[in-house]
Amino acid sequence: FSSFAALRTDGSVWAWGRDGTTYRFYGPEKILDNCKFISGGMAVRENGDLYVWGGNPIRYKPGRVKTGVFAAAYGLVQMENGDLYEYDGFSGGFPEEPVAHNVRKLCPGGYITEDGALYMQLAEGEYVKLLDGGVVSAMCRPEVCIAITEDGLVYYSVGTDVEYDVSNYETLACVG
Repeated sequence: FSSFAALRTDGSVWAWGRDGTTYRFYGPEKILDNCKFISGGMAVRENGDLYVWGGNPIRYKPGRVKTGVFAAAYGLVQMENGDLYEYDGFSGGFPEEPVAHNVRKLCPGGYITEDGALYMQLAEGEYVKLLDGGVVSAMCRPEVCIAITEDGLVYYSVGTDVEYDVSNYETLACVG
């Protein structure tokens, strides 16, 4: 099945795709209003409420699961106070203890803390620190990580899912 969602400039979230049960196409249909952020079946409203949905959001309406949320992506939920939680979509719950504190920004495969340190999530679920500070933006996957620092440097690293050697970073010239 395929499900897609888009956030419009007016804050509305629209969904369309193909239902995994009936195999019928649906949408586009508006499923939420007043949103500031969406990613992978999760939407954060302007007031900080987190809504989630699975499969066909037209059939399985989005439901509110948490308040006080700043951003959510890739199963990670960043609270307004900087705490970071992993959302368990199967149980619909949050662990009591956060994964991290003082998170400034979520990025694919990890997060950046207030001091600019970059952490990447391994397949086993644990997080490893890749860079100590100065990171502005990043994209991490088990086999590759790209990070942009405050001084405009771009770091690129290749690792494995079992062992990640942060000493193998190469600095690339920043383009543009």
